[in-house]
Amino acid sequence: PLIAPNAICSGSYGQLWHWQVRQQSFDDVTFLQTVGNEMRPYLPRCLNLKTLRIDGFEVDCTLPTLQDLDQLTSVSAFRGGRLNIAGLAGCEALITILLENVGEIAGLDIVWTLPSLRELNLADRSRSEDRMRVRRVTGRMDRARADTTGKLSVRPVDLGTISGPGVLELLNLRGRELPSIRPLLVLTKLVTLDLGDTALSDIAGIDELSELEKLAIDHNLVTDITPLLDLPALKEVWLN
Repeated sequence: PLIAPNAICSGSYGQLWHWQVRQQSFDDVTFLQTVGNEMRPYLPRCLNLKTLRIDGFEVDCTLPTLQDLDQLTSVSAFRGGRLNIAGLAGCEALITILLENVGEIAGLDIVWTLPSLRELNLADRSRSEDRMRVRRVTGRMDRARADTTGKLSVRPVDLGTISGPGVLELLNLRGRELPSIRPLLVLTKLVTLDLGDTALSDIAGIDELSELEKLAIDHNLVTDITPLLDLPALKEVWLN
């Protein structure tokens, strides 16, 4: 489980792994990969941690208070149940937060207080994966039939109150329910925005994101795309 002098990778190693962790000095750990809450007691001791990755947790996972980790620049989580990230409050060095295919995300209010955050990815790709399964089974995309199974429902996300533009350059909400883009229009530093598969129907006002270069609004209900004509920096658009 100790794959390098400055890395810890946890997993189902039983008592042997727990013994090794207790013996481990955390002073030089810069990368940590864990499953759910397994490393929760040790995280605040990794004072030089730069990258934290959480994989495949099925139960609730809550991050401890990590504001003393002043070198933490990247946090990612994949394929989990409910994740509470409120413990990231005060992590002023954080540049990237990637929470992909996480069922429910709590504590998102704090991301708008992180002064260095440039990339926020909250994509839920399980919906598109279900589409692919339907195609394999039926040989075609029978949308009406698939929707009746409940498998293709969009997961909601509570972004909290977006307090200001900050320095956020990339926002990915693919597969998350977004009734309106209005709350996002204060993020005027955005360069890349992925709103694919969010049940979005209206993009009026998007011209306020004047630095936007890449935009995805595919698999939505948008019928009027004329607001895109007022985005001077726009280079790439996904509309299918």
